[in-house]
Amino acid sequence: MHSPEVESKSGLATVTVIVLNHNGKRLLPECFHSLVAMLNYPKERLQLIMVDNGPTDGSVEHMKANFECFERADSETPHH
Repeated sequence: MHSPEVESKSGLATVTVIVLNHNGKRLLPECFHSLVAMLNYPKERLQLIMVDNGPTDGSVEHMKANFECFERADSETPHH
């Protein structure tokens, strides 16, 4: 995952939205579309991160294919 500059030459800060996901494939597209529309922010200054909490429903692949500003972060589950 990259660390974007805080401000661009236009003076706009990067906005990062983090969403936790576990088998939310059917909910994620509406969630991310709503976020993008509500924020009404330049896509090059918008970072959408889905924290992968072990989904098995293909949500990661679906998001990669449909959202250009999407990034994935793996959650680490401690093993006892």
